[in-house]
Amino acid sequence: SSITASMTQLRQLSWRFDKNLSTLRKYLRSHRISTRLSMRILKYVEYKLAAQKQEIKDSDVQLLSILSAPLQMELVQETCEPVLTRHPFFRQYALISPAAMREACTKAVQHISISIGDNVFVEQKKAESMMFLVKGRLHYTMSRRKTSEALTTALGHGDWCSEAALWTDWEHMGSMQAMENCEILAVFPTRFIDVTRMHRRSLRGTIAYSAQFLEWLNRRASSSSASLSDLHVIDPGLAGEVTT
Repeated sequence: SSITASMTQLRQLSWRFDKNLSTLRKYLRSHRISTRLSMRILKYVEYKLAAQKQEIKDSDVQLLSILSAPLQMELVQETCEPVLTRHPFFRQYALISPAAMREACTKAVQHISISIGDNVFVEQKKAESMMFLVKGRLHYTMSRRKTSEALTTALGHGDWCSEAALWTDWEHMGSMQAMENCEILAVFPTRFIDVTRMHRRSLRGTIAYSAQFLEWLNRRASSSSASLSDLHVIDPGLAGEVTT
């Protein structure tokens, strides 16, 4: 019967899981991996497997492969856009040209999984992308140059960091560590600019916004009372420049 077949399939999946986990443990022991790192790896594997049971991936839905390219792009857009548009710039960007936003979500954005305890980035490393936190909790730590005091800021769902990476060569001013297993959307600057160049209305506004952002950043860099950070908290009105 179909019930018997389903139970058999579940037992086979459980057997494969136990076997793979046992193999992983043997690998960690045979390579003399430290207990601390072994525990982190095993916990992350368990987290990812549990997440896979709860979430349906694109690869699990065979019918998605027969969708037209435009439909696939719209599908990706509806998963990414609600996260990106928490930022005022991307909110305006999407309003001006939904087509540009659709293409950016498809070509310039990547989903990244981070394990608890991972260093997302470290101070003075070149920034590769702007990041939005979709799930989990991050801690950003930056040292005050004058006092050597370390300041730590917690980031939660919807927060972003390293926007400057989109508009200039940027080195991280602090370090970011995952306090929980995290899911991140990363916007890669070269891909984003390549997409934007193909959409005239979005390009004009983006050029204006980036110039204003860099002017704001330079003012902070030259100010004796302000310090540069990867957590850019700018004047909300600045995003209005994208509409020009």
